[in-house]
Amino acid sequence: VNPQQVTFTIESVHPSVPELLSPKHKQRVASSVVFDWGSVYDPSEPVSYEIQVAHDKNFTDPVFIRKTLSQSQYTLNEDEELLPNRRWNYYCWRVRAGDSAGNVSDWSDTAVFHVSPANALPGWAIICLVTLQVVICGGFVITLAKILQPAQKKTDS
Repeated sequence: VNPQQVTFTIESVHPSVPELLSPKHKQRVASSVVFDWGSVYDPSEPVSYEIQVAHDKNFTDPVFIRKTLSQSQYTLNEDEELLPNRRWNYYCWRVRAGDSAGNVSDWSDTAVFHVSPANALPGWAIICLVTLQVVICGGFVITLAKILQPAQKKTDS
């Protein structure tokens, strides 16, 4: 009998936590969102990523989950487009990294972002429209006041 000794090591260090880059916290975005986060290096390559998007910060009912992403960026396709709606006017997202040894990082910080309607006006356009509305209403009120004001008679003393 020839006893053989085998030595092996198990890599148990999890990857670093990815940093969220875009969309930033409280940012307004279009419905076709591009998610971007910092790449993570780990000796047990390749590193893969998992992304979660939900309406709540606890991620109890995720809108979508994508696992084993090889890149540190993910672009939504047409089927995954996030819609602005009145009940949930924001989305939360987070990412974690995993290595080939099966180690997984903690979740990243959670970022909240808002999806703007496709026809949303920029801030300056809204200010212009409100100002125009005030001017038009002001002119209408002045004209109406002149029409309804009783004619004043001059009296000689």
